[in-house]
Amino acid sequence: MELKSGIYESLIYEALKKKLEALSNKYVFTDSIDSSEAPKLLTNYIAKIINSLLSDDSLFESLDGRFQFINDILNYIDKNWQCNIDDSLLTNQEELLSGIVDMAGLTKEQAKQRVTMRPLSGYTVSNLFTGSNTDLSIDGEIERDIQTADEIYWIVAFVRFSGVRIFENALREFLGKPNAKLKLITTTYMGASEPKAVDFLKQLAPSKVDIKVSYNCDLDRLHAKSYIFVRESGMNTAYIGSSNMSRSALTKGLEWNASPIRRIHISFRKRLLHLTLTGTATISRITTTNVL
Repeated sequence: MELKSGIYESLIYEALKKKLEALSNKYVFTDSIDSSEAPKLLTNYIAKIINSLLSDDSLFESLDGRFQFINDILNYIDKNWQCNIDDSLLTNQEELLSGIVDMAGLTKEQAKQRVTMRPLSGYTVSNLFTGSNTDLSIDGEIERDIQTADEIYWIVAFVRFSGVRIFENALREFLGKPNAKLKLITTTYMGASEPKAVDFLKQLAPSKVDIKVSYNCDLDRLHAKSYIFVRESGMNTAYIGSSNMSRSALTKGLEWNASPIRRIHISFRKRLLHLTLTGTATISRITTTNVL
């Protein structure tokens, strides 16, 4: 493939090196590799190669062969670097772990329902929700995420009662969990948030719902929309886009929302927690006066 002019961020491998050396009419620029970024860069590089190999049916006739290939790589690492990775060898060649649920007070069928209630778009790929009739609806995905979350963090500029009501049943079930926690940051910007919507959320479970409101509309003008779901299992998810919490924005409105990283990184979670915990003002109720 011909190397086009433009911006790159690529490790230099043998084939690429030869192509670069053959360029006679282009300037080639390189940067030093940041040691803190090296693990991620190298992991992404080898992951692409391994994915290409595992996707080649001519190399592997069965799933068993693909699992053995991975175990061979792990054994090679163990042999050459004495990393003691026996516990990392793949064992089950037909199943994925999909959930763990406490037995207390639940039948096996009830427990199974909890782990099968998950976003239809899955956890391994990014998705874009546009509000069209042909796409998955973001309100349905958020509802499923609510029911499986351990903690919820929302930063939404405008909170409308029509939007809150969509998730009423799911939120009641979520807040019924002993350690459930819902944190919301919103704003009085443009007077769009409805007092009864925020009050309704707070009264669902006053001790478990923490709401912070930005009143500094002249400077901050908070206009973010993000819905984040944290799980003790580490399967954290997020939606970021243009939809405020209103029925029209979450259902058929011409909005764009993305789940850019279905399994959000721990640094993202820490940043989110910082934003949530340092909100402008903690409240239990918004009155019509201070919203408008």
